[in-house]
Amino acid sequence: MGAGASIEGDAPITRSRAEELAGPDEWARMEAQFDFEADESGCVAAARVRDYMSDVGGSIPSPSLSPSKRGSKMRRASYLALATRPGPVAGEEEGEELDDLILSPNVSRWKFLRHAVQMAGYGKCTKEDLDDIMVKEMMLLIDGNPTLSDQNLDDQIRSAAMTEEELEERHAARRERIAREAAEHVSRFENMSAEERADARNDGDMDHYTEENQAKREAMFDDDVQINYHLDQWWRAAETYIDRDKTDALEAEEYAIFHKRLLKIVQEAEMDGMTQEEQEEMMQQDFKADSGEDGSVDKEEFRYAVFQMADQWTCSADIEEYVEFLKRGFKVVFQDLIDADKIIAPKEWSLNMKKTKGITPMPMSRVADVMSGILDAKIKADKVDNEKGNAQQTMAEFVVDHFKNRHGAGKNATKFLKAFALALVAVIEDDKNEYHDLCLLFAQMCGFYALSGRIQAYPHECSEFILLHVDAVRDLLSKSSLLSNSESVMEEPGNKAAEKKKTARGGADARTKALVSGLLNEDKTRVYLGGVIEKELKLPVESPLYKVSMVSLSALSAEVPVKPRGKERVIQAMRFVTLLGVIYHAWNNGRK
Repeated sequence: MGAGASIEGDAPITRSRAEELAGPDEWARMEAQFDFEADESGCVAAARVRDYMSDVGGSIPSPSLSPSKRGSKMRRASYLALATRPGPVAGEEEGEELDDLILSPNVSRWKFLRHAVQMAGYGKCTKEDLDDIMVKEMMLLIDGNPTLSDQNLDDQIRSAAMTEEELEERHAARRERIAREAAEHVSRFENMSAEERADARNDGDMDHYTEENQAKREAMFDDDVQINYHLDQWWRAAETYIDRDKTDALEAEEYAIFHKRLLKIVQEAEMDGMTQEEQEEMMQQDFKADSGEDGSVDKEEFRYAVFQMADQWTCSADIEEYVEFLKRGFKVVFQDLIDADKIIAPKEWSLNMKKTKGITPMPMSRVADVMSGILDAKIKADKVDNEKGNAQQTMAEFVVDHFKNRHGAGKNATKFLKAFALALVAVIEDDKNEYHDLCLLFAQMCGFYALSGRIQAYPHECSEFILLHVDAVRDLLSKSSLLSNSESVMEEPGNKAAEKKKTARGGADARTKALVSGLLNEDKTRVYLGGVIEKELKLPVESPLYKVSMVSLSALSAEVPVKPRGKERVIQAMRFVTLLGVIYHAWNNGRK
């Protein structure tokens, strides 16, 4: 491919514009280092630019860069941003806007970076990216990780791959469904007799379809965060436990299983007076209404069917009432399946816990402390093994040895191990527990899993990668300059003198609390993540996994008030560590 050729996913930039942005001196150095041949239209290929940027130290200005040295790096970043920006050739309008930022003496380097990253298109991905083998692996792993799947990350990634026109079509289709259903209800009401219209139940039904409530319902189904979280939770459970052939849709037989479970809501309300034949007839009618032309119920159709059911069982168009019904209904329909889908401990633990009976779960305060101690000890042990060239123990083996070293090789150690395991499982099943994400990650690193795939074990090499970055993220959280949170997180880890005075138990627990409750600045975390993917995984910025990883980071981040700077976009530290593990696991599986 010639230097002037356009590369998929990247747009070239005109030679004159590139020289103008980089400056004559910088452009001369670039031309001396690489042969930036332009095509007939005078455009320079983005790939050659990235080669240059990599050689000069990366495309993103260092956080520690002094203001006096920022200018040239900023110009290089602006050049890269424009040169690799997806879409048509960069025009003057975008360039002028970027120039204003470069020339402003008061511009924050992170504000500039965010702008450059957005212009470069790193917060986007394409449908073609979703077909990449590593990305497919990542999507499967997200589904098997409640820390990420509960944030609806899968859907946010797929939405990021849609064009603005496609997103608008989806919004319109969702709202049109609600409007069409409302029109049908109004039509039925108008065709009722006077006696039927006077029926209090029918009057109550029609309250849903006033102009005001209709607008509320459209907004709820289309984009309300709480409603859509619970609708997607229903779909994930149906996918896991009912979609047996894994076609991402419910066929007639699968829908019948779901419908039978739905009737438990009716039974719970003591309204069950239907015969078997009536239930079958109702199921057939509902399946015909809910399924598309292909004779199956896909995700969108399923979500709408559940939303319709919430319509029928609520008395107002208040979000809180819909959410409460969806939460309660979910437990009625799926909780027994979740309870039966037990979390299984790794075989190294099971062999040591066989003969232990009557053991109660370890108190949560103690569990957090034990996990902290094990993480610190494993990180130190791995460093020693690396220095000596020894093979590293798996996380599961290390934990067993940890309890034996602490409590002896007999029954006492197995009792503590089982108490610890029971507590881990209890917290994993309680997504409201503040230690849920950490306990889940720790358990996956040790090899815990569920047969359904709702929880997946990490292989040894992935656990070692996560350990390395757990240590690094805890270091980041100990430096206030890289931390965005309230005083509750700005605790002992940043106090070097105090660190030395702590007991092993207290110090470990303090570091864990920072990891559990800490918030990291999104822009700075993006730099860290980019470095990990480029330097450790050896993937370029245009690779599908790189782009989807950046989309995931943005999706998991949120804007919060931070003193004294006002508002800032941040990501929870544990979610970031979990994301790192999933990215590595997907990369490792995809390259095999």
